[in-house]
Amino acid sequence: MRTSLLYILILLFLCQKFISAQTINIDSLKYKISKTTHIDTNYINCINLLVRELIIHGDLEEAVIYNSIVVQKSTAIHYDKGKGVGYLRFGIIYEIKGDYEKALKNNFYILSHFKNDLILVNKAIGNIASVHYNQGNNTKALEYNLLALRTNERLNNQDGLYVTLLNIGNIYNTSNSDKKAMSYYQKALVIAEELQDSLKICSTYAVIGLIYNHYKMYSKAIYHENVALIISRKLRDKRLQSSSYANLATIYKAQNKLDSAFYFNKLELKVAKSLGDKLHEASSLVNIGDYYLSKKKYTKAKNTLMKALNLSKETEDLEGLRIVYERLSKFYQAIKNPVEALGYYKLFVKARDSLYNETNIKKAIQSEINYEYDKKILASKLEQEKKISDIELKNVRKNSIKNIVLTMTIALLLIGSAIGYVVYRNNKQKQVIREFEKNELKQKFLVSQMNPHFIFNSIDNIQSLIGKRDDEAKIYLQRFAKLTRQILEYSRETQISIEDEIQLIENYMSIQQLLFDNKFSYELLIDGSIEAGAFLIPPMLTQPFIENAIKHGLKGKINGGKIWLKFYLKEQKLFFEIKDNGTGFILEKTGEHKSLAMKITNERFGDLAEKIITENRYNDLNEIVGAKILFEIPYIYEN
Repeated sequence: MRTSLLYILILLFLCQKFISAQTINIDSLKYKISKTTHIDTNYINCINLLVRELIIHGDLEEAVIYNSIVVQKSTAIHYDKGKGVGYLRFGIIYEIKGDYEKALKNNFYILSHFKNDLILVNKAIGNIASVHYNQGNNTKALEYNLLALRTNERLNNQDGLYVTLLNIGNIYNTSNSDKKAMSYYQKALVIAEELQDSLKICSTYAVIGLIYNHYKMYSKAIYHENVALIISRKLRDKRLQSSSYANLATIYKAQNKLDSAFYFNKLELKVAKSLGDKLHEASSLVNIGDYYLSKKKYTKAKNTLMKALNLSKETEDLEGLRIVYERLSKFYQAIKNPVEALGYYKLFVKARDSLYNETNIKKAIQSEINYEYDKKILASKLEQEKKISDIELKNVRKNSIKNIVLTMTIALLLIGSAIGYVVYRNNKQKQVIREFEKNELKQKFLVSQMNPHFIFNSIDNIQSLIGKRDDEAKIYLQRFAKLTRQILEYSRETQISIEDEIQLIENYMSIQQLLFDNKFSYELLIDGSIEAGAFLIPPMLTQPFIENAIKHGLKGKINGGKIWLKFYLKEQKLFFEIKDNGTGFILEKTGEHKSLAMKITNERFGDLAEKIITENRYNDLNEIVGAKILFEIPYIYEN
């Protein structure tokens, strides 16, 4: 099923809008390009259009040739937009060919060299998510799709929003979460119909058909796939046609109508060969091999499955290898060869375990994007507890009405006193942060200025590690993706919990340790009286000071640097303290590095900025052994 979804994913990244069924004549474009002598942006855009059409029609080798011209000529005339689109197309071409390493390399090139083009960067993020999905890594695919989703919402990019919703639906689909998948598909379909986009409507009908197949609603499933097939034929799009063939084969196989399934698998195989698409050729061969095995045509079954195995190895498709190993194990069981059957079964288990753990995938999905579901579960539990409590009260009332009245009176007095105390304390705390709310727009602006600076530096660091220290690059990328998601979420908020702030600090520190080759360590302490999830504070107050301590406080330290971070309560006031064992403030030039963090935080703190304490740390010999910063953080306590 993953492979039939892949057809749809790839096509959605090829072009943002196919409104009509009319196609562009490739020969006419080639002739126009050959007769052009003046190299300008119009010339490059014309070649870009040709490359798109070549990819859609499966002429990948020719697409590579013309796309190389796009990058070369765009570089020559300094046409950054054309060059960026060229690298984006290279990522798509190599993804279709199954060369995922090159696909990721081209998309990461966009992230590091076209930082200011948010639309192009967002498309590259979507493509990276697609590659991870095709490799069977749902967790990474989900991380990048969430990042793309938030960016598309900010940009109000309906085309990109559609693609991201469809991708998240596909992740749920392959994780057997049909209801969630259907909800995302239906959201995507609404956007597709509003855009009157035939390609998107066709793609969404195709995946919805698969969901109906899961529900065993076969008539609706076949109807949706036939609608998709009609639209794909109208668009003259071979890849979408092949996707519909594969889906129809899946639906008929689920009904045990093997001959009909075999017919559509043969059509799928024919299109895959014509497009040079080895990934989907292997998928269709596996299904055809299954058919031959069910008919006890063992020679044909073996030959077909071995072809699928070779293609999966050639494209390094781990998901494909897992499926082929399983089928070959069943084949050798059928012909009474237990030794070969056991050998392929062991390969199947190894591939399955290394590829993904279904339980962990579902946990990752729940923790990342299914938070609304968790809230509903919690609400349901609270409602159940309330019902139980009501029953108990009724029973007690039957025994002693006087006791109930007395108990309720005492309870109401206690609750009223508690509520009065909480309201009084919260009102007092809200007075402290009211100045922050007055300057909320300025705060968000300052946060948004800090975020791109850190993000772009991190992308440069990832680029520098790739090819030199790939293992570290992977770790860096995972942590960076998580931190970026946190920054995007928190920059929208007025307050976050200390628990959230701590998670952000730990992610930020781990990335900085990696960047500085672990030349420093840190220690984070939380006062035992602080409920980290109940204290709400303005977001990202601590980060400028931490950055200042790392870059300037520990400047010149080769090894042994250390930073101490601490949140604590004193007389109902919340304080944050940061210490380092660096050079101290005396060596910094006034008005330079040290003042950067101070300037940002001063503007956010307003009058409270005067309470920020900065001082050097001394040893017994009165020598400077580091620096210390201490300040009060306004907070709201929610119990």
